[in-house]
Amino acid sequence: MPRYFVPALCVCLLTGPGTAGPVETTTPPNPWVQFPIGSWLVIRTKTTSGGQTAGQRVKLTIVGMEKNRPVVGMAREINGQFQTPFRAGRQVNGFWPSQLGMRLRTTESSSHTIDGRPYHCTVEKYEVEDPPHRLIRNLTLWRARQIVVPYREIVVDRGANVALMSDVVKAEYRVAVGPRTTTYKLEVLHQDEPLTIGGRTVKCTLEKADAVVEGNNERISIETERWLSSLVPGHVVKTRGVVHTPRGVVEKEQWVEAFGVTQ
Repeated sequence: MPRYFVPALCVCLLTGPGTAGPVETTTPPNPWVQFPIGSWLVIRTKTTSGGQTAGQRVKLTIVGMEKNRPVVGMAREINGQFQTPFRAGRQVNGFWPSQLGMRLRTTESSSHTIDGRPYHCTVEKYEVEDPPHRLIRNLTLWRARQIVVPYREIVVDRGANVALMSDVVKAEYRVAVGPRTTTYKLEVLHQDEPLTIGGRTVKCTLEKADAVVEGNNERISIETERWLSSLVPGHVVKTRGVVHTPRGVVEKEQWVEAFGVTQ
């Protein structure tokens, strides 16, 4: 789903032994670009905070292309009808680790379990320090050659999203900017997890993610689940998250109610 529909804090992510996985392409793949103009989906959102629940529905439609990037229009539901004209925006890709200045420092072997089965992984550790901007980034990726996950990103609370390769089954990311530190942890739990969308069953990859933001004497923690499918424009079929803040707890669920792919 486009970044402007999921709060940034609700992040809610082919190797053999000793070998590197698929290399980064020049630009991360766009999760909308494979779908023709006119393809669409309807998203419902439910947010609960302070004992109050609010909801909304929006329709997203690919309305054109600009500089080889899809232009996606958003229409909110008002009085049972989706408003027109669309509010359109070009989809912005995340960035590969190298594009964020991170360099691969070490690799090692490990494993990660999905659906009760352990998969061999090459663990890659990236890092960069930028003292003039008081910035430190540390990223660790577990890459399993046998697994293919629809393109997705680590959605950060501030700054650039991190693009993840298709074989990443687990990731840990830490960003420190001055006194503010944010830590993300993400892992694939299941493949072929069925979800029903408008009477159609779609098999999804299910990820779990956690994030902690600390700084200025404040701590915010987030737990998120995310269902992904390459059959659905944007790839994100459903998200479910809980945000714990000093001011209270916010729960948010967002899911695709229906979608269509033009021929």
